[in-house]
Amino acid sequence: MRRRDFLYLTSGVVLSSGFLGSCSQDLARQEIATKTRLENIGLQLSTVTSLMMKDFEGTLARVAEIGYSEVEFSAMGFLGRPADYVQQLLTKK
Repeated sequence: MRRRDFLYLTSGVVLSSGFLGSCSQDLARQEIATKTRLENIGLQLSTVTSLMMKDFEGTLARVAEIGYSEVEFSAMGFLGRPADYVQQLLTKK
């Protein structure tokens, strides 16, 4: 095989792989853009444990005020409060 033939054959492979790679990246971007966004973003309350220990009710109220509609309690639970009381706090707006 002559050098010229080799370069001709391999340049097609290199160019097509670059073209296919860019096409697949474009498809991936389009797929990400068409996916729906998350509607509910929550807060893991372990990130504010020190605040919860000082002011349980006030911290929950502030978290809701900031805009979090979902929360997940840490392993510390409700810090000694009854579940029905905490449920009332969470449903109050």
